[in-house]
Amino acid sequence: MLISTSREAMRAVPSELRLAGAALGMSRGQVIFRLCLPAAVRGISGGVVLAVGRAAEDTAVILFTGVVANAGIAAGIFHTFEALSFDIYYVSAQYQSPEELMRGFGAAVLLLLISCVMLLAAHLLESGFGSRWRRGAGR
Repeated sequence: MLISTSREAMRAVPSELRLAGAALGMSRGQVIFRLCLPAAVRGISGGVVLAVGRAAEDTAVILFTGVVANAGIAAGIFHTFEALSFDIYYVSAQYQSPEELMRGFGAAVLLLLISCVMLLAAHLLESGFGSRWRRGAGR
């Protein structure tokens, strides 16, 4: 999936851009790395997001069945791991005290923070490539 979306993103780059790079005396590698890749970064990053989503989807069944078979509260960070989403489900479904329920809420907040940090990192990466592309286009 990642290869096909990256290939399509590179094909979507106008041929005039490649020809302009060649007309300016750029080598093929320079045209690819300085013109084509920055122009195709949105399509490539979209492919990365799709590939990560597909990987998460494909492993979710394995994670949940493995975790359900060994369900319970994790002993610590360096012990047998448990999927955070299953930990949220398990604690919220079978809590015995308000403290356990608060632990489930804490895990949910942690999962949201991790998601927000990953989204922010993707946005900063994309905007960094975009500003680099706009700066390079003015030269």
